[in-house]
Amino acid sequence: GTVLYCSSAMDNADLEKLRVSPGKLVPSYKASITEYRVTVDSSVEELKMTVLTADSGASYVVKGTEGGGKLVRLKEGQELNVEIVVTAEDGTSSKSFSISFKRLSASDAILANLQVTPGALEPPFHPSVTEYHCYLQCKVDKLLLQAKPQDQAMKVVLPECAIASSQQDDSSVAAPLNPGHTQLKVSVCSANGANTRVYAIVAVKRALSYPVVLKLPVAAGKGGGAGLLGACANEFSCAVCCGIVHRPSRIIAGERNSSLPSSLVFCQPCLEELTRTNKMDIFTGKVLEGDWLELDFATDEKLASELAECCSPVGTIEAPLGQVGAKLAEQRAKKTEKEEAMSVCPDCSKKVPAIDAQLHKDLLCPAHFSISPPKHQVKVEPWERRLYSETHHDSGVEQLLSRAAEMEGKYLKALPKPGGSRHFPDGEGPLDFLKGASICYATAIKKAPKNSQAHVGLALTTEEVFYAQDLFGLENNDEGQDSEEENEAVKSSKEGEFLAVCQLHGVGPSAPLAQQLKAAEAEFLSLKDKKQTEKAEHVQELYTWRSKQALQASQTSYAVDSGSPLLKAKQKLMDAVTLAPSDAQACYHLGRLSLLMGDGDTALQSLKAASSLKPTHPHTRVCLGLALQQGQQSKPQTNQTPSPSSSSSSSS
Repeated sequence: GTVLYCSSAMDNADLEKLRVSPGKLVPSYKASITEYRVTVDSSVEELKMTVLTADSGASYVVKGTEGGGKLVRLKEGQELNVEIVVTAEDGTSSKSFSISFKRLSASDAILANLQVTPGALEPPFHPSVTEYHCYLQCKVDKLLLQAKPQDQAMKVVLPECAIASSQQDDSSVAAPLNPGHTQLKVSVCSANGANTRVYAIVAVKRALSYPVVLKLPVAAGKGGGAGLLGACANEFSCAVCCGIVHRPSRIIAGERNSSLPSSLVFCQPCLEELTRTNKMDIFTGKVLEGDWLELDFATDEKLASELAECCSPVGTIEAPLGQVGAKLAEQRAKKTEKEEAMSVCPDCSKKVPAIDAQLHKDLLCPAHFSISPPKHQVKVEPWERRLYSETHHDSGVEQLLSRAAEMEGKYLKALPKPGGSRHFPDGEGPLDFLKGASICYATAIKKAPKNSQAHVGLALTTEEVFYAQDLFGLENNDEGQDSEEENEAVKSSKEGEFLAVCQLHGVGPSAPLAQQLKAAEAEFLSLKDKKQTEKAEHVQELYTWRSKQALQASQTSYAVDSGSPLLKAKQKLMDAVTLAPSDAQACYHLGRLSLLMGDGDTALQSLKAASSLKPTHPHTRVCLGLALQQGQQSKPQTNQTPSPSSSSSSSS
């Protein structure tokens, strides 16, 4: 090759400039990148390279071109590798840059790029891959396609159903989407017109989250009508779930029983679930092989134009089914904008949602409703002492709270899956992780007794123990033998003790279980106030035992089934609210748990406080509504047997 010399400077073997014309380097030139590629149209016969060393004393040599020059000649369809070797001024340091040139053939039909907006192609675009999927939310009703050929002489044909985008070039269109899946094809034709390649995109939309009915016309002499599938039921309803078919699909393998309608269509998710573990034809029992699943784009296209009605939290939407998701999104945005509008209460100067201004004034305004802590004395319970006595590390409060959150995450992952085993390695069961979190919270309370966050955390983990035992049947090995393993003599003895405790508060053996448990709870609290800790713990054990005995047969409030964990949780929440009356989270959880246990007065008071402190918290609003409804329902029931909470309040 030909060696070109410049002048001056040591071991620098980089290039300051590297360009080609026509065409461009991919990637763009950087001194740290040594490999490049250049693709040019089929009409380009030669390119010229521009090379400049970073050091004037360095030299370079070009390999792979005619005579070692900077002119690159290419034949149609040819690929050529060119290497540029740079030698530094010291004569020993060198660096090579390689460029792969390709001149397209007039018979090539290939895209340089294909993009969709919104969403993304799966797999990511590659010129040699022709089939893609794009997964979208149900609110998307149009998909913007952008296609760019590798050769300007190639012709790109976009979907016929699409409309040109006013903000893009001629290779961009917006394609309308069906409610389930839509097949969009982009064709590219070679420069000489001899070859064509088709890129297919299947756009898949999520199903609507709210109930939808089709408003189909009544067929002559047949049933049907607005809101019913009627005579067209086989065309638009899934043969499995009987709802409006989502992503219509059919089985194309095997022979069909002549008694079955030929127009049966399925939701693709329903069909995939049916064949998830057993690839069998549900009609013939034969093994499904090859491409047995056919996506019915034609039915989906028909569905897109059918008038539908959707009932949602933002109102009833009536529109063609393909546009319902977009209309829902528009209505939701309008509602959100309205809900986010704030107004200032003239009485308390507090900002509240404008739509709740009257509710706030009538029910939640601090100027008319005082937030006062419950009459409750914060105490360290014996079960708390047992928890923090088991800790073996000395960490700060923040580290303990962080560790507790970590243990809660492990608990959620350890919960048994449907059909899974409920046997866990020692120390790695769900209840073990809950206990670890409880120990961290109890230790944090010991270090910072007025930290309401720690009290709430201990309450929630203690409450979760009850749900883990009740819903998943998990057993706490620390509790000893279950009541079912007790012999009849022990059962009889406990039954006698429990009834004797109830009798102390005027509740006889024939009284409802809820009243008996209320009496035991009252005795427990009385003994605690008298500092008779051992007797109080014994009554608590009787309460827990009797609750478990009636767990399955009970039909009264949730408090009957609560047992010890819920009572402990409520005590800690009472501690948290007493220490921090302005803690909205503590007030909410106390109100929620009190509502669950049938303590309507505490629930209403706590939820009012939580809603006043944090007016936009949705869970608080729901629970407050339930508490108000429960209070209204209990007013006329003066002649009925009082509930545990009402009997407790009346006796006090």
